[in-house]
Amino acid sequence: MYFPVLCYFLGGYLLLASLWLLVTPDGYRNLARRWIPEKRPAWFLVTGAIWTLLVVWTWWKAFEAPTAPALIVAAVLSLSMIKIAALFFNYAGFRIFAGEFLDCPNGILRTLAGIYLAMAGLLIALGIAWG
Repeated sequence: MYFPVLCYFLGGYLLLASLWLLVTPDGYRNLARRWIPEKRPAWFLVTGAIWTLLVVWTWWKAFEAPTAPALIVAAVLSLSMIKIAALFFNYAGFRIFAGEFLDCPNGILRTLAGIYLAMAGLLIALGIAWG
């Protein structure tokens, strides 16, 4: 039951984020800039710690019942730890990278949105297959 719910949650998030990015790239940029202020907010550490626990728990569940889809979801989720590590240990560098990314042309953001859509479809399909 854990993996289908996780797939639906992450797939739904990616679906909404990609649609928002496609429809209003400037709105996405403005919100992202507000979420990444000059001084790191305390809630970044809290959400980063919670996300880290989620990744660890996901690997635990994947090793309890090792199936290819469970290991794929755990591995994909682990990739997000690169961003979490940057938020924890090099916030200033992360902020510079994010600012440069947000300044890229709309075409690149739309390409990213397409990748998000593909990942959302894969995760939702995995959730349906597990369900």
